[in-house]
Amino acid sequence: MKRRKIIYSIALVLTITVSGYAQKVLKHFNVDNGLLSSEVYQVVQDHKGYIWITTDEGVSRFNGYDFKNYSAENGLPESTVLEIFEDYKKRMWFVMITNELAYIENDSLYIFSYNNDIQKRNLEGYYPLKKSFYVDSSDNVYFGIYYKNILKISPQGEIFELKPKSKDLNLITKIEDKYLFTSKKDGEMRINIENPFIEDSIHTFDSKQFSCRSIIEKFDDKYYYSDYRQLFIFDKNGTSQVVKFPQDILWISKDNNNNLWFGFHQGGAVVFEDSNFTKKKYHLLPGQSVTSILEDSEKGIWVSTLYNGVYYFSPLCYGHLDKNSGITNTPIRKIDANKNAVYFAGLGPKYYTYNQNGLTNKYVDIQDNSITCEELKLFGDSLLISFTRNGNRLIYKNQMKKLKSRSFADASVKIGDRLVLFHGRHIYDFLNPNVLPILYKSKYFQDVYDALLYNDTLIWFATNNGIMEYNTVIKKATELALSPLLRSRSNSIIRARDSVVWISTK
Repeated sequence: MKRRKIIYSIALVLTITVSGYAQKVLKHFNVDNGLLSSEVYQVVQDHKGYIWITTDEGVSRFNGYDFKNYSAENGLPESTVLEIFEDYKKRMWFVMITNELAYIENDSLYIFSYNNDIQKRNLEGYYPLKKSFYVDSSDNVYFGIYYKNILKISPQGEIFELKPKSKDLNLITKIEDKYLFTSKKDGEMRINIENPFIEDSIHTFDSKQFSCRSIIEKFDDKYYYSDYRQLFIFDKNGTSQVVKFPQDILWISKDNNNNLWFGFHQGGAVVFEDSNFTKKKYHLLPGQSVTSILEDSEKGIWVSTLYNGVYYFSPLCYGHLDKNSGITNTPIRKIDANKNAVYFAGLGPKYYTYNQNGLTNKYVDIQDNSITCEELKLFGDSLLISFTRNGNRLIYKNQMKKLKSRSFADASVKIGDRLVLFHGRHIYDFLNPNVLPILYKSKYFQDVYDALLYNDTLIWFATNNGIMEYNTVIKKATELALSPLLRSRSNSIIRARDSVVWISTK
């Protein structure tokens, strides 16, 4: 979709080390932009790169620009489609909630010839199991039905119910050219590989319930089987682990970066960092019910939800810098960037630059590790850094300024070639590094946290008593009384690309 971008996080810098996908939603698809419905069950990609999305109103195919929709109005036997499967002939199969089948071949829709025979098997009220559909190279069709075993339909229309003696088959999954069959007997789940009629299963475990949401996946030579809120992990040697989650598991799949993704009911899409499933590496769409997760051929992540359509996340590379990279003065307090580099500083007498050549640092001429960076901001290619505590230093345009005044910059803006600095009750005009003319002194505020050049003459700045406006022509500051909310402590103020000003408050 988009070319790969790189995000680097700084260790101990507030909370920017959250995740590689960083909640960067490039697109949200719902009924407003052509999707048939916002109730989505699965998203898959075919060999041509098309994205297929199943909903309760049919199937939508996305070509990167717009949707082509298939519904009951244009030929589907049923609108609610739970699953899509691409077979060895590149046909796209649709599995409907009524256990009816259809497929797309060469852009034409075909209804499965033996749907009526399937319906004669008293399947009303029994639903297809998720990720349990398969078509083999002999054109035999398999799919699991909740509490009704696995059906096998031959090319001639013969229907077999795969049902070993004294057991019920529930799920079939093809992983690495092997079939995994899940069966149930007396409250005990059994997993068999390749032959469901062999009594010796590779693993058994207690499960009083069986869910139509159940999914099995192989990851790092282990099998992961979900059953409502429980996750069973086992290998061929019988080693097992049971993990319980606070929400039902709706999806399990792996991507090409060796991540195992989980979709939870009202819990979002999650990749865990640890084997105990307590530390989250990625967490997308928290609070939403995630029904499937797809990594596309360009490494973008697609997440389908039960109530809010489909989200696309851009492929991002993730990295971080910490003490092992050469950062010695933490925590980091300020960070800014331009097209050439990222600049940051924190506690201690130096600041850092990170660019394509790696990480470098520069010391200020104070041998005191207690000094702190109070402001770091880029004005084009000119970097402003302010340090304080036991000595004040202001770095601007690669020149170090020793301030005789005890004042320093908590916030700054640039008007033309002129800098306006904020500290405490004061607004300074940065003309002479040794003498900072006071433009304004206020009794109304005590601390300034951020500033924004609103237009050629007005500066908005965030203070302990709300948002103030400074007029550089008449040299006067007044309260910006647009809302009672703006009279409380304001911490930051920015202007977005659409010219909307955003203000954070206490």
